Amino acid sequence: MSDDLTRCPGQECPRRNACLRFRKPAYGRIDAFGRTPWDAAAGECTSFWALPVPTDEQIRDRAYAHWQNEGRPEGLAELHWAAAEAEMRAALESELLPAVPA
Repeated sequence: MSDDLTRCPGQECPRRNACLRFRKPAYGRIDAFGRTPWDAAAGECTSFWALPVPTDEQIRDRAYAHWQNEGRPEGLAELHWAAAEAEMRAALESELLPAVPA
C-alpha cells in the first residue's frame, strides 16, 4: 500500500471502517480533507477507497505454500485456502488503524 494518501476525518461517515482513507495510518506529512467528503443527503462518499483485499492468486499461492509445508496432504484444500485467506486478511488489517465503534 502506498503511504501517499489524503486522510479523511470522516467521524460521522457510516462507511469509515471500510475506507482506506480513514483507516490508513499517516506517516510523515499529513494531508487531510478540509471537511468530510461524505454527503449525507446523497448517501455517498466522493472519495471512498475500499480497503485492500487479497486476490485469489495471492491466496492460492499462500495456500499452496501451506499445503507444501504440511507435507502435501490430500483432501485439505479448503482448509489451506481458508487459513491462507485469514492469514493474509489479518496481515492487511494489521497495517490499518483500528476500526471505530459504530
